[in-house]
Amino acid sequence: MCPAATLHREGTACEECVERVVPWPGVAHACYHNSHLPNGRGFRDAGGTSNSGNLARSGECVHRLTEFFRQKFIRGGLPREKIFVKPHF
Repeated sequence: MCPAATLHREGTACEECVERVVPWPGVAHACYHNSHLPNGRGFRDAGGTSNSGNLARSGECVHRLTEFFRQKFIRGGLPREKIFVKPHF
């Protein structure tokens, strides 16, 4: 969904890659490690070579720090039953 997994770019919130199959705006803006190359784990995890179906079939789950981010990842296509809020203590 977001190559950097932060939904943040240039000092402000960014949702350009939410609900996209491939996060091309994140590649164009070099969001993942300031790189324009669509490679690396950030791109793969954001949907470049995987999808929510893979997560749904796997035993894996995703932890987010807030309900806000949980909802963004659900909106981005990840299965809600696999995303949990685990805030810092």
